Amino acid sequence: MTRDRRAAPLVLDASVLVELLIDGAHRAAADRLLDRIRDDGDLLLVTAAHGVVEAAHALRRLVRQGVLSDDDGAAAVRGLGQLDLVLDPTSPRLPVVWRLRDRMSAYDAAYAAAADALGLPLITTDDRLRRTCESEGIACQHLREVFTV
Repeated sequence: MTRDRRAAPLVLDASVLVELLIDGAHRAAADRLLDRIRDDGDLLLVTAAHGVVEAAHALRRLVRQGVLSDDDGAAAVRGLGQLDLVLDPTSPRLPVVWRLRDRMSAYDAAYAAAADALGLPLITTDDRLRRTCESEGIACQHLREVFTV
């Protein structure tokens, strides 16, 4: 019997996508994730359907705040477009998104609903989202917990 050696997919929110692209607060953990992506060419990275646009918006905000230069922002957006991501469809997740409406934004709820439906933990850098997911019975881990140095 042959065992499937592929790693379980990873469900990432926009905060993690951004960390993969910039020299942010969680650079060491992001580098470990990038190493894993490089080492395992079959590793599936999943995000909510809006994840790429939300990450681009976060990069825009970092440029406007002066954290990133225009050139660095543009390079990060190019890198974002090169990530091999599976976009989880939002429509089937809307009942869960709606159920979570009083606990988190619809954007965050879409990530949580995707992870929950796939039976995988959501990976984020947002501690509040992590705590809220856990209180709702949705597995969620901080990037630094998953990819410790």
